[in-house]
Amino acid sequence: AFASHLEPDNGNIELFRDFYNSSLRVYSTLADERGINPYLRFNEAPIIDLLRRKGLPGDTEWERWNSLMSID
Repeated sequence: AFASHLEPDNGNIELFRDFYNSSLRVYSTLADERGINPYLRFNEAPIIDLLRRKGLPGDTEWERWNSLMSID
């Protein structure tokens, strides 16, 4: 839900949700996580752009990480 909140246009999140079945064992692959988890992509352009649109610091990795962690 948080990833969808941050990136409503990220098609990977919707694909993951379509195949997610909570009655089965819950799992994801690293490839799944790389596509949907913003914390693993805090140095990638879509997340950096998101931080800029929100007016959050993002010039360094440390600033990007802390900015991402500060979003509710």
